[in-house]
Amino acid sequence: MKRLKKIESYIEEKTGHYACTVQALYICSELLGVADYSKVKTDYMNIWKATGTTIIDTESGINYGSTPTSNVGTGFVKHLKDNKKKTGVTSTQKTSAPFSFFTSAVKKRHVSTLSFSVKGSGSGHSVAVEGYATYKHKSSGKKLNVLLVADGWKAQVRYLNFNAAKYDRMTGTKWSGITVQ
Repeated sequence: MKRLKKIESYIEEKTGHYACTVQALYICSELLGVADYSKVKTDYMNIWKATGTTIIDTESGINYGSTPTSNVGTGFVKHLKDNKKKTGVTSTQKTSAPFSFFTSAVKKRHVSTLSFSVKGSGSGHSVAVEGYATYKHKSSGKKLNVLLVADGWKAQVRYLNFNAAKYDRMTGTKWSGITVQ
């Protein structure tokens, strides 16, 4: 498939739905080699259903959804199992997940997601974590921890400053029993 500049509009066009958590999990499916673009609507809607995502708004014929963070891990495992994609996959979820939660997943070639909100905004977002980097300032020795994420909107990787004070309710979910292709 040709890489798209705007993933969100592609998913909206193909499914009539969009939810950032479902999108993050669909990206995880892609990283695991189990996404089937000929069945994007079926796979996307199976993840939607398995995670208990509900419609919170409809705009221009597109249903936008919200997913309970507590359903992310088990919902994705259910999707993989129900659709005979993979069995033996387990999830681990951690509220206030430390940076090491994500680095260990990347090192083991496991997929993970980060769900968070921006302090004071009341709204949240979920992303698929693809990698990480730690930068160290030469003179001060201060470290900057960065997650490389697929935000579900654009096709290129985004860099998320994990140490930024503006993020709140950071919950990590990772899966074992299956590795990135």
